[in-house]
Amino acid sequence: MGMLSDDPYLGGKRNELIAFAAQKLANARMITYDAQDGQFQITGVGRIAAKYYIRYKSIEIFNESLVPKMSEADVLAMISKSVEVKQSHYSYLTLLINRLSLNRSRFANPRLQSWKELWIVSLVKSR
Repeated sequence: MGMLSDDPYLGGKRNELIAFAAQKLANARMITYDAQDGQFQITGVGRIAAKYYIRYKSIEIFNESLVPKMSEADVLAMISKSVEVKQSHYSYLTLLINRLSLNRSRFANPRLQSWKELWIVSLVKSR
């Protein structure tokens, strides 16, 4: 028989999807997950991500990139890789670049005057 006749409300499929999502969140250190009994508990990182609407993909990027000592440029470059920045701030950055009169030649060989310009260049290059 088919899956629908065996599980008409798709409870098994829902449980499978929940376990898959929980494992992804656990890998990003946003929750602790016990696959044996299906229990999970939010972590500090998960609480911050939930409060500020940070997606797990961005948390994965932060987990991979964070090191104990980072310069401002390193932190801004890391933030520029986040999903939220790429999706919602690109048009704002385009406007900002136009206001700062940054021309394309500066992107090819950036000799930038400030960390703000470095951040803008990092965001545009990550597109």
